[in-house]
Order: sequence, then C-alpha cells, then structure tokens
Amino acid sequence: MGVINNSQERIYGKVLVNELRMTGVKKRRGRSYSISGSLSFADLMTISGNYKKKDSDFHKLQQRLGTGNSDESFSATLKLHPNIILPTRWGIKTPITLGYTNSVATPKYHSGGIYGSDVLTDSENDNIEETQTKSEKISFSTSFNKSTRSTNWLLKRTIDNISLNFSAIQNNKSNNQTLKEIKHNYEASSSYSYTFGKENYVSPFTFTKDWFFIGNILGEARYYYTPNKISATIKFNEAASRKIQRLSVDDTTKSYSFNLSRKFILNHKFTKSFSSNYSKQIDSNFPQDEFRYNKWKIIEYMNPGLVKSISEKLTNTYSPNFLNWLNPTITYNPIYNWNLNIMDTLSTANVKSSSTFKTKI
Repeated sequence: MGVINNSQERIYGKVLVNELRMTGVKKRRGRSYSISGSLSFADLMTISGNYKKKDSDFHKLQQRLGTGNSDESFSATLKLHPNIILPTRWGIKTPITLGYTNSVATPKYHSGGIYGSDVLTDSENDNIEETQTKSEKISFSTSFNKSTRSTNWLLKRTIDNISLNFSAIQNNKSNNQTLKEIKHNYEASSSYSYTFGKENYVSPFTFTKDWFFIGNILGEARYYYTPNKISATIKFNEAASRKIQRLSVDDTTKSYSFNLSRKFILNHKFTKSFSSNYSKQIDSNFPQDEFRYNKWKIIEYMNPGLVKSISEKLTNTYSPNFLNWLNPTITYNPIYNWNLNIMDTLSTANVKSSSTFKTKI
C-alpha cells in the first residue's frame, strides 16, 4: 500500500492503518524429485543415468525459504571394457568411460536494482536464457595396464610394468553476465615401475661367521647389487579456455597452457641396515605458438620446453642391528629446489638447498 500526493506542494502528516488484512495470498508448493537407473551388459558395458528437478519454492523442514532457483540436472555415464574380448591370461585392462552432465538453474525473479526485483521470470520469454545459469560437462577417459605377470622375460620387464592414461574434459558454462565460457582440458600420462628381486645380493664374508663377536656381524652381512625399485612418470597437461561477456561480445578472454611433468624415483637398499631413496621432479611448459598445433615437434626435436622448476630429494638411513638393545638410527636428508621466475623481460630463479642430519637411539 502507499500514499499518492496529487498536489504540487509537500504534505506533512501521518497515516494510521488499523485492522490491515491480506487477501489473495499466493500459496505455492515446492516439489523436488529425482530418478536414477543403471543397465549392465554382463562384463562388457554399464550404462547409468540420473535426473533431478527441484522447484524454487522447495526447501527442507529446517529451512524457512527455498534457494530461489529452479534446478534441473541430468547425468549419464557409459563404462566400456573392450578388453573382455582378449584372453584372460593376458591380464590386460583397457576401461573406457564416457560421461555427460547438464544442469540448468533458473531464478524465480528477474535480477535488477540494488535490492533485486519482484518480477517473476517467464519460461515462455525468449530472454529467459539470459537469467539462467547453465553448466555442461563432457568427459572421456581411458587407461591401459596389466594385472598379471607374463612368463616371457622381456614382457615381464617391459609391458607388464607400463601403465598409460588419457582423459579429455570439456566444460561449457553461461550465466547472466557470461554469454559463453568454454574450457578444454587434456591430460596424458605414462609410468613405468620395476621391482627387483629380493635375492639379488652377495655375502662375501660368510667364512667369518665362526669368528668371535665380529664374525657373526660380517657373516650375515648382505650387499645388494640391484636397487629395490625404480619408477619413472611423465605427464602432459593441456588446457585452453575462452570466455565471452554478454554486455560486450568483443570482450573475449582467452588462455592457454601446455605443461610437462617428469618424475624419477630410485630406492636402493645397499645392506640390511643402510638404504637410500632418491627422487627428482622437473616441471616445464611449452610455448603456445610453437607446439600447440604441432605436438610431434616435442618428440622430433626431443624438446622438454621451458623448465620452470626442479626439485631433488635424497634420504639416507642407517640403522645398525648389531646393538638390538640400543636400536640406533641415523638419517641424512638433503633437499634441493629450483624455481624460475619471469617478469616481463627479466628472468630470475629461486634456489633453495637444505640438509638435515638426525640421529636417535
């Protein structure tokens, strides 16, 4: 209710209202429901889906009001196992996963002014998409690995220890301020790890086992001539995005990155009491103009790109066991880090090196 001044002069006074009643109050019911299901075709394929819808007036019992948005979402997932056609004794696993997700949030009222608006949105309005928040995601992923060990000595040391992974994700978004936002992300990685046998050692002083005191220590000493385990990982990550604003179509923001990460780990147990673990990781990125549309150059020129950071860590542990009642442990842990900083045309680097020596009994 309100008061209208029909004269040209300012009027001062009070308006008193008594026995104010409200009639024709809108009573809206909020509903929310969801449905999901899955279908399996033996061990070959599985299809699953989910659909949800929630009205803007729906709220839980412990809530006074709803969120103000009508939410509607749909998702579907397809999992395929083509390796089922291969012999089981090979132990090859090549799962493929396809995913799709779509969600739309429609506000109950149009946005406007400092305190918002009380104008209801109309689903029949052609401009309803300008007020909605939409999100769409399409994903694809696959991998390769072996779950069984081969009898062939060459395959046992190569293919059995290799794993491959690839994933691609596309995200599409829009809202009342962004006309379109598209993001692409691709990731490919490969790793190799090999565990050596625990019997790869020599005991050259077994003839001293009958000697007094020191003979027992030397006689049971083992010197391992192979490391416990080695592993190497390489991972490529490419990301690109494009964002267009609604107010100005010419206002477009673009970004692109293409990164490479390499990691190497070596674990070596020299004796029963002395072990050493070494790890090194190198991160780099590739120039957009040179490798974005011709990635074969990376292999052709063996170019790792611009190295941005290097980290190394070495952990040495010595735990002699000839004094069981004392149980001493000595640890030496040097760490090295290098990071590149680029500001305009100036390039600097942060270098950090630390060494920790610890003993305990």
